[in-house]
Amino acid sequence: MANPIRAIEMLGLLAVTVLCAPACVMAEPPAQAIRITLHPQEESQPAFRYRLLPGYLQRTPGNAAVFYGKVKAEENVFFGDSELHEVYHGWIEAPLDDLRNGQAGMAMVDGHILDDLRRAANCDYCDWQLPIRTESPFYTLMLPEVQESREFARILAAKARIHIANREFEEAINTLQIGYAGGLNVAQSRTFVSALVGIAWSELMNSQVETLVQQPDAPNLYWALTTLPTPLFNVRDAIDVEAGGVELSIPGFADLDSAARTDEQWQEFYLDACTRLLEWISSQESDPVPTREALADRCRQQDSVTRRRLVEYGLEQERVDEMTVFEAALHRTLWDYRRLHQDVLKYLFVPYPQAVRGFDRTVASAGRPEAELAPIAKNLVIGVVWVKRALTRADREIAVLRVFEALRIHAARNGGALPESLDEVTAVPIPSDPVTGSPFEYRLEQGRAVLTGPPLPNSPLNYEIVMAED
Repeated sequence: MANPIRAIEMLGLLAVTVLCAPACVMAEPPAQAIRITLHPQEESQPAFRYRLLPGYLQRTPGNAAVFYGKVKAEENVFFGDSELHEVYHGWIEAPLDDLRNGQAGMAMVDGHILDDLRRAANCDYCDWQLPIRTESPFYTLMLPEVQESREFARILAAKARIHIANREFEEAINTLQIGYAGGLNVAQSRTFVSALVGIAWSELMNSQVETLVQQPDAPNLYWALTTLPTPLFNVRDAIDVEAGGVELSIPGFADLDSAARTDEQWQEFYLDACTRLLEWISSQESDPVPTREALADRCRQQDSVTRRRLVEYGLEQERVDEMTVFEAALHRTLWDYRRLHQDVLKYLFVPYPQAVRGFDRTVASAGRPEAELAPIAKNLVIGVVWVKRALTRADREIAVLRVFEALRIHAARNGGALPESLDEVTAVPIPSDPVTGSPFEYRLEQGRAVLTGPPLPNSPLNYEIVMAED
């Protein structure tokens, strides 16, 4: 069994990725176009006939986390069968012809597993009750339920695809609804790691929606997609928790101003705190953790810079002068961390085009020589950039699917023809590209539409769309 994910481990991996590249959209080799074949289809009536999240009338009292916990507890044999996992993992991307008349292959999840996942999706709230405020350091928080939930998403994606292969579109949509609700529920556990896993759920569902909308006579899901939240994931609670990550991880950081310590105690506190945090992230970094002696020497060498910085932060000169070397260093480390961390976190609240410019400025400041005393900040905050990218990618995928469905509606009303430009589509609103805040790049070439946009790192946008002659 894989080890449970720790909050710090995933963000450390993300930090390494982001440190190697600017936050802005990068130039990448042109991606091979993904061919999409659509069929004209009017919008569904009534507009909310199909839903990708449970409606109010479906909601039931209860905590979804309870039912997610029951899924694995009641099916230990199923979840312990690695060979079976490989089989249905393969179904997620298998050609539809290989899956037709293959419902029996997923019969094992039609009992407790699917029932519990459906009950969880219909619950009116989800509280994972993570021990964020306990004595356990936040950055060592274990998240086994996050890791386990990935398997639930794969099960749902495989089952939805089998329904699509057998042209059981309503059953497929109902299964996708459970998956989208699950992704939002997983993301509610107030950590960025959970948000990223929730996004992974949605991406698995999006992939199956992309397949579904290409099937002849498949219902149009424009309004089902449009009624999903925008942005898809709300990470405000996670931002608030992450902003206090150091205070939640190191006892004593939250009350530096009121604590009374001897010189030796301040030194020990500083060295313990820095060593502990650096050790938590060291498995993701190439540089070894500095020795306590090296940290102490660096602290003394930077003392004058440290005191000047504290005054710049607004501390009274008299108060700064009274501090010991290591007391001042602790205050500076915390202030530097808060400044850099929150300078990144604040851009999660603004659209991506505006956020990337701010990210680049903040990431650059983390590498300045005078920021050397804040290795904690430099190594931890950068993962936030990747969180913003992932959130934006999730919104872009939904927007692209809405464009596909809008094109199907347009074709149904215009003799099966694709529009010359997206401006010609007047039946329903065309969403903007979340990456640019502007319309998607679209052109018609020899009866084929090309839909493109600036790539996110490792996530290009390049579709070639044809409208089938039904």
